[in-house]
Amino acid sequence: MPGEDTFALSRSRPAMQTGDVTRDAAEGSTSASATGFASGVASVQQADEPWRVELEHTAAHLLALDRHDVMDVLTRQFEATLIRMALRHTGGRRIEAAQRLGIGRNTITRKIQDLGLDDVR
Repeated sequence: MPGEDTFALSRSRPAMQTGDVTRDAAEGSTSASATGFASGVASVQQADEPWRVELEHTAAHLLALDRHDVMDVLTRQFEATLIRMALRHTGGRRIEAAQRLGIGRNTITRKIQDLGLDDVR
């Protein structure tokens, strides 16, 4: 129900530097530059499991409470966390944050309003 503690999904994660990625359209393969993308991918894969485990626990908790809005609650938390981090990373520059997230500038503006993140910088 609104206002109930739903566990925090986000944890502090070290920043990851990535290099350029190119995709070979004919083969569908991806190659990484030597600027650290490959090691960054390995870091994400290692960090992936704790994130999924925590998500599973949170979803299980909400479902055990017989909530009927689990998808909406977790999606809003997920989107708010990503947008908040992108805005912090870009010093509040919405267009750059949208580009980093792979969404449009109008989409990030609408989501910031919908999620009540207007004060995030």
